Amino acid sequence: MIAYIIITGVLTAGLAVAGLVVWKTRPTKKYTRSLLHFAVREPYSNTAVGAVIAVMFWVISLGLVLSGEAKENPQSLVTMGFFLFFGLVMMMCALPGVWEIRVNDNEIEVVRFFIVRKSYTMMDIRECKERQGWVKVYVFDRERMAFRINNTMLGYRNFLKRMKKEGISIEKVNMRV
Repeated sequence: MIAYIIITGVLTAGLAVAGLVVWKTRPTKKYTRSLLHFAVREPYSNTAVGAVIAVMFWVISLGLVLSGEAKENPQSLVTMGFFLFFGLVMMMCALPGVWEIRVNDNEIEVVRFFIVRKSYTMMDIRECKERQGWVKVYVFDRERMAFRINNTMLGYRNFLKRMKKEGISIEKVNMRV
């Protein structure tokens, strides 16, 4: 149990430091105004919210272990571990290179959790559909969507402006009633 607390404490502290790095390395105005070179990623507020969730549930887990409740009710510790994991994932999503869409001239690179990288060009985009704050992007070689972008993400407006500049229509889809 103590090892669990130490490991989660170290992970939380490490990701909190990573959150500070993200905050210090946010893009400049020149980079975010460009329509040729920009990145679309989760907002930095997700890092702060994830840090609060992770620390809160880490402290609750620590209290459960120190009070002896964890021995009587181990399911509570598992539940706290789940919420701690959720907070850590939320913290990581806004880090550069974890989940982002990079646009460099006509190339679009989609990065998901460091490893999965897919590359497209502007010519590959078949259509975009906007619904409830999400823009789903479809490419020619896939029937399913290639990626989607939320309107709270950094670089969302740049992506929409770039699609208009390239002549790719963004179809607004209404909700079914």
